[in-house]
Amino acid sequence: MAKDPTTQNPSLAATAAPLFALARTMLDEIDQQTERYIQLSSGQATEAASLLRTMRAQASGLTRTMLGTVEQLTSDALEASSAWQKTFSRGVA
Repeated sequence: MAKDPTTQNPSLAATAAPLFALARTMLDEIDQQTERYIQLSSGQATEAASLLRTMRAQASGLTRTMLGTVEQLTSDALEASSAWQKTFSRGVA
């Protein structure tokens, strides 16, 4: 294990103390900023999930509406075709 050079030379300790204090301050600030980024990311992820749920609901509703429209048009076309066919089958027979 290496010896602490600041215990052997007091002037080095006086010189290095502010640097170590600065390093500790920087580490504390990095820790605080990281926590802020985590909270911000968490909030953005929640907001994104909410937006995706809204988009899914809108897409699902749109698809259901389109399916209902196509179903109705198909039903009407089949009824018209059936009526048309009956008209001509009576005339031919």
